[in-house]
Amino acid sequence: MGEISKWVLTICGGVLVCGVASMLTPGKSMEKVMNMVLGLFMLCCFLLPTGIDFSDFQLSLDSPEEARQRVAEETTDHFRHSAMDLGAEEAESIILGQLAKYGIKEDEILIYMDTEEATPGGEEEVVVEVHLPQRAKEDHRVIHKALEYELGVTVRLEYTEEES
Repeated sequence: MGEISKWVLTICGGVLVCGVASMLTPGKSMEKVMNMVLGLFMLCCFLLPTGIDFSDFQLSLDSPEEARQRVAEETTDHFRHSAMDLGAEEAESIILGQLAKYGIKEDEILIYMDTEEATPGGEEEVVVEVHLPQRAKEDHRVIHKALEYELGVTVRLEYTEEES
């Protein structure tokens, strides 16, 4: 019963505040705006005591610089991922073309592309890791130099045991 009386008291207090505020409205020019504000106030008076949890409706008051920085980071990440996807397709075709010269077939190759920090706190660089069959190890230097020259990024070659 205490909750209902608190709710009724809140509504009555809201009506009194709205009545006084509407009588103090300076003129007809502000009447529409004031009616809208008082209507929202009364709506809050009706809803607040009902137990609706408004804690999820908190506004984030980031400074403009923080908001700009956050949006810039999200945009950069989006374009980096898009460029990585397109770059991965192009890198794969270049790698397959180069390795075909050494008799290495497409199904014998695994290609991984990722980014890592060049220096602590520095910019990221693209690194391509290529897993090749063990027989290609004898041409390691030539393949490594050719792939780095064609791709223009750091290339790491790993060798896997060939299946019998």
